[in-house]
Amino acid sequence: MTEQPDTHSSRAISVLIPVYRDLGVTRRCLESVFDSDLPPTTSVTVINDRSPEPELSAYCRNFAISAGWRLIEND
Repeated sequence: MTEQPDTHSSRAISVLIPVYRDLGVTRRCLESVFDSDLPPTTSVTVINDRSPEPELSAYCRNFAISAGWRLIEND
């Protein structure tokens, strides 16, 4: 029996992470995605849905820049 190639590893994957409140939960989420073994074809986008927490917004901006992720900040 011939082994089939893994076609999943060449597929593009998009991970969308909406955030709004709770810096601690957001931090754990972003760090767990960053530390996971994602394929190189993965793009990650953090979506700040107009969080009322300035610390959370700042953390998301800094984390997205350092991780090379896209950040969308809704008005």
